[in-house]
Amino acid sequence: MLNETNYAPGLMGSHVEREFETSSLYTLYYNPTKGFLSDGLETFMDKLGFTTPVTKQFSQVLSDVQLRGKNENWVAHSQGGVIFSEAVRYNGGNLSKNSVTFDSGANNKWVTDYYLQKAGINSGKDTIYNNSPFDFVPNVIGLNGNLLEMLGSTVAIPLLFMSPAWSPHTLPNKPAELSTLLQGETP
Repeated sequence: MLNETNYAPGLMGSHVEREFETSSLYTLYYNPTKGFLSDGLETFMDKLGFTTPVTKQFSQVLSDVQLRGKNENWVAHSQGGVIFSEAVRYNGGNLSKNSVTFDSGANNKWVTDYYLQKAGINSGKDTIYNNSPFDFVPNVIGLNGNLLEMLGSTVAIPLLFMSPAWSPHTLPNKPAELSTLLQGETP
């Protein structure tokens, strides 16, 4: 949500680099922002199973990967977690050539894991969820946090609107950097 066209490629590049420890080429599946309210409505529509057009389109991308027969690794960030999860549910078929890691996804882990298992995604291994314990998006919106994480994430909401270095949501979650930030240093 709210990532402009000129910002999204670099942001996802940092998530891909963290996940694969390389800055190699990647393909960005970008959902253009329409503003906070519109993006939020779109997210909640997908979360409730009212599949949005962008998610239907992404479901076809996942099918195309399956048809090509070549394995693809995805990193889904924020609203992308909801889009990925709902696209898998909407598709309903075998998507085992796809694998995914979720970085600060707004999707619910239990629901998503159920859909991924039915589709054969990440078969035989645990799905990776990289979430900060202070990130409101996965902990509260995704309903993944325990009570303490939900409380801490709610208190930390102002950090979401600060620079990316301080936000527990924007950049990839790096637990080692959290202690640095808490000590008053910038990474």
